[in-house]
Amino acid sequence: MLNKIKFLFSFILLFAVFNAVGQSTFDLQDSLKKVDSLDIQKDEQKILANAEFIKKLVAKLKNENSFDNDLELDTAYKISVLKSSDKKIKIFTWYLQLSDHSYRFYGCIQMATEDGSLKLFPLLDNGNNSKDEQSIVSNKNWLGAKYYDIIPLNNNYILVGWKGSNEITSKKVIDVLWFDKNEALFGKNIFSENNISSKKNRIVFEYNKQNAMTLQYDPLIQTIVFDHLAPVDESKKGNYAFYVSDGSFDGYKITAENKLKFIENIILNNEIEGAINEFENPKLKKPVLDKKN
Repeated sequence: MLNKIKFLFSFILLFAVFNAVGQSTFDLQDSLKKVDSLDIQKDEQKILANAEFIKKLVAKLKNENSFDNDLELDTAYKISVLKSSDKKIKIFTWYLQLSDHSYRFYGCIQMATEDGSLKLFPLLDNGNNSKDEQSIVSNKNWLGAKYYDIIPLNNNYILVGWKGSNEITSKKVIDVLWFDKNEALFGKNIFSENNISSKKNRIVFEYNKQNAMTLQYDPLIQTIVFDHLAPVDESKKGNYAFYVSDGSFDGYKITAENKLKFIENIILNNEIEGAINEFENPKLKKPVLDKKN
């Protein structure tokens, strides 16, 4: 019951804030630090600090031509700010971890406008209430994630992100953002396997929380590369708490038809620099993959 109350409170508050009247410029960085502060232990305090940050963020974005002006935010504090390479959208995402080990995601999509005015879609997290990970949803019942890469694809945007999960497993996601009749939508059937269209609208990976999973886009070969996940033994099949990287790599390659085609057993030709961070896109020394398929 308490979690439902928290969700309803954050839903109403976020919706109200995004429709609020613009305010003067605030110090976003200090507000963001409060959200991330280790001194804040209670969920109610986290939610209130987060609400204050949202209020200040929206006020800042209401400044004229804010789309073209990069905000000075320290992305170490759980927030990701991505601008698409076609310079049409900017997406902000971040999260709160609550005392029951669940995650609450927050965000917004800012659209570029000709007159520099604000056009904003608030992202309202409904992930903990949704039973269908393949449903097509709008920004009003978003499934939640912190995105760390965005790839324009025809009239769509491929989003690569981290979804949290619980104290035992983590999740990552390849999602598709698109717009229809002034509505932001997530999920689209553009995935194919063995030249046959898949029924999946997004790809969700779940694995043991102690496992560091690679999921990244290589623009040189236009492929999203990821660790192949497998259970530690066949008796654990379907129990994702026992799924780990097995040392091989698969991928989804962008095709001429603007689809994402599954490719199995990609061969790496150099090492990934540094440790894989669960929340950040890994840095690459040079192209990661051989051109194949």
